Amino acid sequence: YEYVTEIINEIKLKEIPKEKMIIQTQLKKKIENYDLIGPHVTVAKKMREQGIYIGPGAIIKYIVTEGKGLIRDKAEIPEEASSYDPDYYINNQILPAVDRIFEALGYDSEGLVTGVSQSKLDKFIKK
Repeated sequence: YEYVTEIINEIKLKEIPKEKMIIQTQLKKKIENYDLIGPHVTVAKKMREQGIYIGPGAIIKYIVTEGKGLIRDKAEIPEEASSYDPDYYINNQILPAVDRIFEALGYDSEGLVTGVSQSKLDKFIKK
């Protein structure tokens, strides 16, 4: 719990380098065949516009940057991203990954973000 809290604080302060915030997703089909355009498809289109061959099976790397709009509108090729969106990474990458584990242990994941102290597991266990 303390480790995750520390990571969240580092993300909030942007102390973690953007290179460690890269998300990788595999392109499952041709870009033209996607009905729903996710961030990896948007970045694949940008790469194709730069003359980079992108086809099914390609691993697309991107960083979600700050700004308004949909996630796909904020996705950038890592080399072109100046920074990252801390809120996106905390709320969509970190918290979903640890939420069920911490819930099972009696922790509230909201406290990870707010910094409110949590009850320890031993308070729930009879000795």
